[in-house]
Amino acid sequence: MSTSLELVRGVPEHIRFYDDERSLCGADCTGGSARVVPDDQDPVAVASVYLCSDCADEWARVADETERESTVRCVCDRVEAGTIWKCARLVPASIARALHHPAADGPAPICPDCYEWIREHPVNSVEEPFDDAPSWTETVN
Repeated sequence: MSTSLELVRGVPEHIRFYDDERSLCGADCTGGSARVVPDDQDPVAVASVYLCSDCADEWARVADETERESTVRCVCDRVEAGTIWKCARLVPASIARALHHPAADGPAPICPDCYEWIREHPVNSVEEPFDDAPSWTETVN
């Protein structure tokens, strides 16, 4: 009984910059095969599955010259189909929007998907389009 190494490894995880749809190796990442890594962590060290070796090699080549944008985790609690779940999506601080959160003493970072989800629910009274809302970076600085 032989098992293909590719089946054991699964789909490779790629390294990419948030605002780019291509990974460091040039792979198309619109389908979710890449993820944003917190700005204070090494993307090679925190790879959760099988890391693309081309991305790892490229990261090793550019890591010392690359200035990474600060990141934040979305604090949105969403209710869908009667289930409450915390988003916790990692996004660059300049992409996140600041909204008041009941568990916070002030504004909290919200990812683009949650911001739009909040806008769609009239009970939330958020009317400003995502592109016009102040970014988390603008709010905390």
